[in-house]
Amino acid sequence: MATSQRDELITQLLDKVAQDKSLKQALLANPKAVVKKVLDVDIPDSVDLSVLEESAEKRYIVIPFEEQGLDDELTDEMLEMVAGGTTTNISFKNT
Repeated sequence: MATSQRDELITQLLDKVAQDKSLKQALLANPKAVVKKVLDVDIPDSVDLSVLEESAEKRYIVIPFEEQGLDDELTDEMLEMVAGGTTTNISFKNT
């Protein structure tokens, strides 16, 4: 998933979490389930998804994963798979 698309989805999720404290607790407890419920995005079992909550005393800097050999843009074939509702385990380089 391209970084801008990923960022947009994260923004959508955080907007919903900001409005619903129970959703926030659910996201912290079971991030994959909440991502599926709110964004209708399946996170593969092979991917470990962690959600961290910052505080006044603790902040985080996330260094994106960089996979060699993949472009940030979806190919026509990948777009067809998404449009057709097919899921895949293809990962994308985050820049």
